[in-house]
Amino acid sequence: MTNTHTFKNELYKLILSVAGSLILFVLIAFWRLFDPNSFLFLQILFCSAIFLLFLYSLRSRKFPFKLINGNELLIVSISFILVTFLLLNIDRSRSFFLLKWVESSGSHGTTITELQKHKNLSDSDLVAVKQRVKEQDQSGFIFKENERIYISRQGKILVFIFRNLASFENLKGYLNA
Repeated sequence: MTNTHTFKNELYKLILSVAGSLILFVLIAFWRLFDPNSFLFLQILFCSAIFLLFLYSLRSRKFPFKLINGNELLIVSISFILVTFLLLNIDRSRSFFLLKWVESSGSHGTTITELQKHKNLSDSDLVAVKQRVKEQDQSGFIFKENERIYISRQGKILVFIFRNLASFENLKGYLNA
């Protein structure tokens, strides 16, 4: 087997895993339409197991994608990791909440004091938010100017993605943040 052939096979597995992630997103979204209050991680875990069983069931049929056969666990594992990382962070991460809060302040920006007052943040919450402001500033998703915090173009793109994914997946934590 040549290196090019190996690279193509690995790239194909990665593409299948991303496609699997999309399928997993849809399965979880469907479940959350009817049950938005169950523990999100358990929903992801259960949907991943169902997806794995589905892929295994394709072995017994004359399924045209031979590369899936023998790679079912890899595809579902990568999908599980991507979906878990993304959905749990969107639903529970203060960093993601901070981006949403700063974006909602509009073009006039906000201050940490205004965030504390508007979101009823405790002093310990305030310490965590200050840390997130510093991290997001270093990442380029927000920027500070004259003690006011503004969202960058990249930050707006992320918030757009997070908001739509949270809405599609019915993620109450992000939607209510």
